[in-house]
Amino acid sequence: MFDGSLDDARAILRPFKEAAAAHGVGFYQAHAPFPTEAENPRMLKIIQRSLEACEYLNCPRLVVHPAFKGYAERKKLSAYDEWTTNIGFFSALIPAAKAAGVRVCLENMFSGYNDRKMQAVCADIGEAVRYIDALNDIAGYDCFGFCLDTGHAMLFAQDQKRAIETLGHRLIALHLNDNDGRDDQHLAPYMGAVDWDAVTSGLRSIGYNGALCFEIGGSYGRVDPELLPAVLRYTASAGELFLKRVRG
Repeated sequence: MFDGSLDDARAILRPFKEAAAAHGVGFYQAHAPFPTEAENPRMLKIIQRSLEACEYLNCPRLVVHPAFKGYAERKKLSAYDEWTTNIGFFSALIPAAKAAGVRVCLENMFSGYNDRKMQAVCADIGEAVRYIDALNDIAGYDCFGFCLDTGHAMLFAQDQKRAIETLGHRLIALHLNDNDGRDDQHLAPYMGAVDWDAVTSGLRSIGYNGALCFEIGGSYGRVDPELLPAVLRYTASAGELFLKRVRG
C-alpha cells in the first residue's frame, strides 16, 4: 500500500470503503504508521500516502505520532532538536494534507527508562499547544489539531480536565482508554484508574462535538474470546454515557 501506486493502495482499501458504505458508517479518524522516523525519507512518503488514503476513505483526520528518541536508545534529542525536527517534518506534510482535505493530529507521547514511564514530545500540554499553533501559523489555516490519549495522560497522573481545557478548540480527536497508571494497557473505561468524570467534564467545558474513539485492544486479551461481544457492548454503553455527559 505504501510503496505501490495510488491505484494499488485504493484497491487495497476498496473493501473497507464498500463495507462502510454498506453498513452506513463513516471514518472519523485514522492512524498513521509509527514510530515516526523523521530522518527516514520513506516515512514522509508513508504519511503522505496515508493522507491520500484518508481522502479516498472520506476520513477527515489522520493521527500522526510526533518524532522523538526514547531514553532506552540513549539517543534522546535535546528540546531544541526535538522541536525543530518535528516542525520540519510536519511542515513538509502541509501540501499533501491540504490537497487531501485532511487535518493532521499530533498526540501526547511517552517513553521509558529503567521500567518507568517518562514524558515524551507533546506530553506537556502547553508544549502541545505551541506545536499546534506554530504549525497552523506556518500552514496559514487550521491544518493541524490534537488527539488526546487519555491512557498516556494517565501514566503521568495528569489532570485530564485541565489538559482538555488547555487544548480547547485544538482538540479534534480522542484515544479513549484506561490503565492502572503504570503501563499503557489500553483497557476499556473504568477498568483502570482514569478519572472519567474529569474527562467528560473537560469535554463538556470546551464544547467538544467530535467522535468518542475508543482504543481498547488491551481488554480483548483479558477475557475469553466468547466474551468479546460483551466487552464491545459494554464499551458502547460507556460511550453512550459519556455522550450524555458531554452533550447533555
